[in-house]
Amino acid sequence: MFCLMYEYAVTGETGFDTMNVMGDILSENLTDADREYIESSYTKFLADRENLDEIISASLTSWSIKRLSRVDISILRLALLEILECEEIPEKVSINEAVELAKKYSTDKSPKFINGVLAGCIKHVDEAKKSD
Repeated sequence: MFCLMYEYAVTGETGFDTMNVMGDILSENLTDADREYIESSYTKFLADRENLDEIISASLTSWSIKRLSRVDISILRLALLEILECEEIPEKVSINEAVELAKKYSTDKSPKFINGVLAGCIKHVDEAKKSD
């Protein structure tokens, strides 16, 4: 899923062709349920990307979303989508996974940055829920 988000951040392409190729390559490791989850989640991301970016932008201090690295914005989008859409996954787990992705694929400062932005995103979402 992360690679699809990253492809979108870099190229602006939807990634469905990539998803099909990856699905064929990884078919030994992907169950039908896995593929269904990825397709469903990615479709939700494409439909709700502007809202995700608004929440992320509201949680940035002295930064613009356009200044974020493609890796970091992909990680943030993925984690926030999971936080908003997957109630069965605790927020802390989503944040931890995002931090681990940042440790593996981004800069030394990114894990702390990702953690802070996602904490801000959760606060922003909670405040929005209270005002509704």
